[in-house]
Amino acid sequence: MAATSGNTAILANLDLDTLTNATTFDAVAYFAEDSDLRSIRQALSAREGAIIPLLTSAEDGARLLVERHVCIDTTAAGGNATLMAQAG
Repeated sequence: MAATSGNTAILANLDLDTLTNATTFDAVAYFAEDSDLRSIRQALSAREGAIIPLLTSAEDGARLLVERHVCIDTTAAGGNATLMAQAG
């Protein structure tokens, strides 16, 4: 079982009590026997607060990535980025 905290993946063997009560992760990825999925889903559904996603297949791997974008607004310089560079 793996849990993510912010941008960090934590590989751990979590018992169901910890899975129900811990607040330090945003998702759980479980790629193993289907027989355990029911108890994991029940533990996650018993949690207070936000719904935590359970990722159960390799196709869900893209959901474990975080993408960030930086946008520099040049409208104050009339759209001319060289004016922004000269002022900085």
